[in-house]
Amino acid sequence: MGYPMELLELERKYSRTLRKQPPLLIKLYSEARNCSMSLRKKDMTEAILLRMKTYYEVNDKIKDFLNKKSVAPGSDFFVETVVFYLKLFLDKRRNDLESGVGGRSFLNYPEIIQINNTPICK
Repeated sequence: MGYPMELLELERKYSRTLRKQPPLLIKLYSEARNCSMSLRKKDMTEAILLRMKTYYEVNDKIKDFLNKKSVAPGSDFFVETVVFYLKLFLDKRRNDLESGVGGRSFLNYPEIIQINNTPICK
C-alpha cells in the first residue's frame, strides 16, 4: 500500500512557497517607490511595526504547532525590515534630489550618508 505523495514531493511544494518571498518583497519595493512617505507621518514606523506584528503572529502559530516554548527571535527579521525601509527611503530621496524636487539638485549633494567614509547613497 503506497502513499499518495512522497515526503520530498510535499517538501518541494512547501519550499516553492518560501522561494516566492524574495520576488514578492522586490515587487513590494517597486510599488512602494511610488508611494508618498514622510518621516513626520511615521508611516514607515507603522509599516515596520505591522511587518513585525505579522512575523510574531505567524511564528506564534508555528510555535504552537511544534509545541515549542518560545517564538524564534525576531532580531534578524527586524534588521532586514529596517534595512528594507531605509533603502526605500534613501533611494526615493535620492531620486527626488536627482530630479530637483524641492528646488535642489542632487549634484549639490554627492553623498547623502556615509558610514566609515563609505557612501551609502551615491
